[in-house]
Parts: sequence; structure tokens; C-alpha cells
Amino acid sequence: MIKQYFIFIFGLFLAVTSFGQDIHFSQADLSPLNLNPALTGMFNSDYRIHANERTQWRSVTTPYKTFSSTFDAALRQFPVKGFFGAGIVFNTDKAGDGDFSTNQIKLALAYHYKPQNDTNLTVSGGIDFAYNQHSINYSKFYFGSQYNGYQYDPNMPSGENFPLNNMHYFDGSFGLTVNYIFKKIPYEAGIAYHHLNKPKQSFFNQSLVELDSKFNFHLSANISLTDKTSVLPTLFWYRQGKYNELNIGGLLQQKLNSIAFRSIYLGGWLRWKDAGILCFAFDYQNFRVGVSYDVNISTLKVASAGRGGLEISIRYIFGNPNSLKIPSKHICPPFI
Repeated sequence: MIKQYFIFIFGLFLAVTSFGQDIHFSQADLSPLNLNPALTGMFNSDYRIHANERTQWRSVTTPYKTFSSTFDAALRQFPVKGFFGAGIVFNTDKAGDGDFSTNQIKLALAYHYKPQNDTNLTVSGGIDFAYNQHSINYSKFYFGSQYNGYQYDPNMPSGENFPLNNMHYFDGSFGLTVNYIFKKIPYEAGIAYHHLNKPKQSFFNQSLVELDSKFNFHLSANISLTDKTSVLPTLFWYRQGKYNELNIGGLLQQKLNSIAFRSIYLGGWLRWKDAGILCFAFDYQNFRVGVSYDVNISTLKVASAGRGGLEISIRYIFGNPNSLKIPSKHICPPFI
């Protein structure tokens, strides 16, 4: 009975706090457009696709499921000092017993400036605009008024009046990044500010319920130890309202003597006072596939038994096919 009560309180807590925190991924480096709009188009090819799927809290309550897919392109054909990036993002999330659902579509645009007097430096700025839709299923909630004295009876009226089960709003974000190669080591630092307009979100027509703006900072490097071994340290810090999240860690990259399987990655991050994240990834041709698992180390581990979230990420980068020029005139060879 005590365990059931704890699970109920935990589920209610998550349902409430889900209004104050965005969806997020442990493998933030494989979800760049959700991390910072300034990363749109920042890669060495023409097109890029990401897909991320995350499931968590399966051991405690109804599992939370998050899926994200993004497509972005590097637009280098414009005559400017640098290049543009454009992309689109689709996010969907379902949380808790009441199927609190989030659907989001974002359009992102970035400009990457490369000064002519310093080829090691790239400064980027980006913005995105998003349409957000939320819904909830009240029929899946349990209320004290539905207890008939002996047991729960779903046919009894709840006595509650819910004016809305669906809402939508628009919001926007902006971000900045700096990429610099210092002594042959590439560094990247970025900041992003999400929900600039602090949109109102409430199923009860409460105008004072705002979505807190979110600030995040990220820092990474690529340090070569040998010709085939590198260390990729990363740091991610997020702040939204009163919530703080700090992820510190990185991956060890080992290049392989294979045309198809190019590299493998092993490592993880520590989400401060919350979870240890183990991660394995590999590069296969133009794909990168990453699998991570969050091991819960917070006070919630009493209920979760340490089990947190499984996350799978896929990235695919590709370019325009090389066009073959057809000659305007064709001279036949002389016959002998």
C-alpha cells in the first residue's frame, strides 16, 4: 500500500512538473536542432537527418515516451562570407497516466560566418519558430469521489469539471555558437534561449500559467590522443524556471580499419544528482547510431530500482550526387 501511494504521488508530481520542463535527450549531441538553433546546417556535407527515441520511468509508472526527427541542410550556394543552414523539427511526447501529449513543429534558420583572416573560426547565429499542441485524457485519471466505499468504480462520476483537454500556442528561440580550432584541437561553445515569449499554457484558462524560458549552455572538444583514438569531452547545462540540469562527461572514439564501420564510441555522462548515463555508438558509412541508458542515482531510486531511460539515436549525413556534364557536341572517332 505504501509503495502504491508513493507511485501515485510520484506520477502526480511528474504530471505537474511536465508543464515546466521541456523534453530533453541524454545524447544531446545527436539532437543538435533541439539543443541550439545555431547548429542548424553546421556539418560537412549538404543534408542531415536525425531521429531520437527515448523511453523512461517504465519501472515506476506509465512510461514516458519521446520521439524527435529533424532534417537540416547546409546552404552554401549563396554569395556570402559563410553559409546558411535551414531545418525542420518534429517532436512528440506522451507522459503519465493521463496521456499528457505534446506535439511540436519547428522551423529553424542559421547563419555561419567564417572570417577570411581566420580560417580556424566560425561564428554562428540561429533562430527557430515553433507551433506547439498539448492534449490530455481525463478519463484515465482516478478520483476519490469514484470510490464507492469498497473499491474504485470507474462508472461513478468524478465530480470534476475540466473546461479544456487541448491547447496550442506559438513560441520562438535563438542561439549562438563559436567553433574554433586551437593548436589542432576543435572546440565548440554555444548558448541558446528558448521560449522567448513565455507562452501561456493552461487547460483551465488561467492566463498566469506561463511556460518558463529555458537557457542552456554547451561546450565540447575533440582531442586526438593518437592517429586513431580521440577523447570527446562535453558539458551541457540547462536552466528552466527553478530547474537546473548539468551533464558532464564525454565519449572515447576509436577509428577502425574498415571502409564501412569507421569508428566506435564508448563513454557517458553524469547528470548531476540525478543519473549516470552509459552510451555506446558507432559510425557505419554515413550513419551514426547511438544507444544510451540512464541509471537513476537520485532519491527516486527507492522506487525506480535505479532504472531510468533507454534512448536510441540515429544520424544520417548525405550530399548532392556529383552531376555528370554532358558535352554539347560529340565528335565521333574516324573509322579505319
